[in-house]
Amino acid sequence: SRLIADAKADRNRRFQAIMSTAEYQEWRMRETGQTDWAAALRGFEPSSQELREIAAWRTEQADAAEAELAALVRDDSNDVVAYLALAHLYRERGEVGRALRIHQNLLLRKELASELRLRVQLALAKDLRAGGYRDRAIAAYREVLAASPGHSGAIDALIALLVEAEDHGAALDVVRSTGGWLRR
Repeated sequence: SRLIADAKADRNRRFQAIMSTAEYQEWRMRETGQTDWAAALRGFEPSSQELREIAAWRTEQADAAEAELAALVRDDSNDVVAYLALAHLYRERGEVGRALRIHQNLLLRKELASELRLRVQLALAKDLRAGGYRDRAIAAYREVLAASPGHSGAIDALIALLVEAEDHGAALDVVRSTGGWLRR
């Protein structure tokens, strides 16, 4: 029991260290007095040196986050949330293939709880979309909706993909059957 509590506390400390990548965003919002990230960036034109420094900082933070997440999944291969975070990091860095492999492997797990399975399916659909696999992404979003018919993120993404594919009839069918963009 004490060992489990220590492991959970260590895991939480690791996640807090990873989450510190938002420090720059918070700093910029404080500097401008804004409460909205987009508003904080309006009118902000960093010098080329600042851009290089920001890019280096982000790369350094992403590398540190990857190392922390890799350690988490190495320590506990059943930590699905850590795998999801690692795959998200890969997708954000443009390493869609790595993200796809993680999500596909997670879906092979028979013991995966239904709410986690839904999160993994949704993440897989995002990977496919980011990788340019539009037809497969459409199919993946349809699978998410089959499991959770009112999932607004999946509905919106599916409609957007169908419109992008110029399949307006199918997009309209999704809007009609789910309430789609009309529910707002």
